[in-house]
Amino acid sequence: MGLYMPTMYCPITLHLHPGADEADAHTEAWLDQYGLYSDTTQRARLLSTRCGRLAAHMAPFCPSPELLNVHADYCTWAFAFDDEFCDEGPIRFHPAEQTEAFNRMLRAIEVVEYPIDPDDNYSSALRDIRIRLDTFASPAQGDRFVEWMRGYFMIELWKSGNAARGILPNLDDYAVARLYGGGGMVFSQLPASYEDLMLDPRTVARRDVRALLEAASTLVCWDSDLLAFAKERERTSDGNNLIDIIANEFELPLQEAINTAMDLRNRVMCFYLRLGKALREDANPELHRYSVLLDQYVRGFLEWALEASTQHRYLRSDGTLPFTFEGWTTDSLAEEATEPVAIPSIAWWWQHDPVNPQKISRAVSSAN
Repeated sequence: MGLYMPTMYCPITLHLHPGADEADAHTEAWLDQYGLYSDTTQRARLLSTRCGRLAAHMAPFCPSPELLNVHADYCTWAFAFDDEFCDEGPIRFHPAEQTEAFNRMLRAIEVVEYPIDPDDNYSSALRDIRIRLDTFASPAQGDRFVEWMRGYFMIELWKSGNAARGILPNLDDYAVARLYGGGGMVFSQLPASYEDLMLDPRTVARRDVRALLEAASTLVCWDSDLLAFAKERERTSDGNNLIDIIANEFELPLQEAINTAMDLRNRVMCFYLRLGKALREDANPELHRYSVLLDQYVRGFLEWALEASTQHRYLRSDGTLPFTFEGWTTDSLAEEATEPVAIPSIAWWWQHDPVNPQKISRAVSSAN
């Protein structure tokens, strides 16, 4: 392609759970137990993803091997589910059929006593994750998991409905959808579940806490978009990627769209770091720990994604890299722009910027 990917900024310290290899071995057996693949090629592709290592990066402080295995298995389920039902499978442009399938999956984790068709492997596998989460964390965390999954399913149906009608979302709508699509808001909160960490309702309702959570999820989902866009163009071509959305909306050549996407991403990172630091300064122990776990989620996914970008999952079909990429840096950006990103649906975060709180208007006309 002859494309260049600018440097990602991420000064967060990296940690890795020591059980990565064991989690990889466990989730391979779990994948085969539930048969979450259509053929041997897809099985090999899922295994090359190394979901045990991904779990060890995103939840490095996981308190037990059993819970790390839960995380690895959920990563495996999510990748398999996205490939089979949302991105590449036979019903990806059929929201009616997806609704039926997603409803069975949701009921399987909402009420684990619900009888499941033994041939419904995705519902059975997800139910197994819920049961083990209840066992090794707490049923209260399991109930939260159900609600996060509800948002995941809803957004995937929205994407499917758009694709079926040939509609490409604008950047504003896409920013919201990307928070939930691919399980972004599920993954961001699971590490706290493993420690049975529950913020009190007043803290959860704080807008600055919500902004921190959304910024963390956005960073991970946008990093995924940036590194996976070539793979997605080859295998799905539905345009649901940050780079394609920007290129389409602002009529930019692909390299300029990549540069714009990376600029937006790095500015969100700067905001996230400022807000997280400020929250931790006067946070109670639970909120402080919650923020630390979000940091590890953001940094851990980036580390895994950079590894995956040179391995099977994000390569072109001919095995070559789709772009030249400098990687990431911990160096401070030369200028930390404090103005909100010009995306109305998430610009409200900057009302809570500890350095320069902004009054936000919906009248925004460009991507940067």
